[in-house]
Amino acid sequence: MEQTIEFLTEIVESRNLFIRRMNMFSPQQRNVIATRFFSNETAILDLLIRYNTALTQPITVTFPLDSFLNTNVIVRPSVEQVNNELQIYNPSSENPQTCSVCQDTVVSGGVSLRGCSHVYHQVCIQTWFQSSVRCPICRRDIREGLPNQTHSASIQTPSQYSSQLEEE
Repeated sequence: MEQTIEFLTEIVESRNLFIRRMNMFSPQQRNVIATRFFSNETAILDLLIRYNTALTQPITVTFPLDSFLNTNVIVRPSVEQVNNELQIYNPSSENPQTCSVCQDTVVSGGVSLRGCSHVYHQVCIQTWFQSSVRCPICRRDIREGLPNQTHSASIQTPSQYSSQLEEE
């Protein structure tokens, strides 16, 4: 019985060490490795359950998953989505615009977002879209398309609906 407890303790300790080292792998590799790992983890837990019923002292199993599951995932728009969103901005001398990314006045090389008309330097906003899908000012998600491209349901009152039927 003593050897069984030592064996299971070694398994749990090696498993915890493995989980802590998962950050060394790329996100794609982590997904594949984690799938295999948790399949093996299920087998180990089944083994622990079988042996725990025969033991008089409880076994504690911890899961240090935070070392690789809580990593930030960067969500960014595709190149096509960015290109569809940007349009050339022609600055006016009467109403100069400020790029909210770098805080400089947009004199040349400016673009505006089609959906909200906010103005940025092209380099600044393209850098911004490497780590975000939202307009820095209004937080509109550029992946949702332009406002006139979104589908919205219209609500008709019964009288409007009946007059529409009469017209048809």
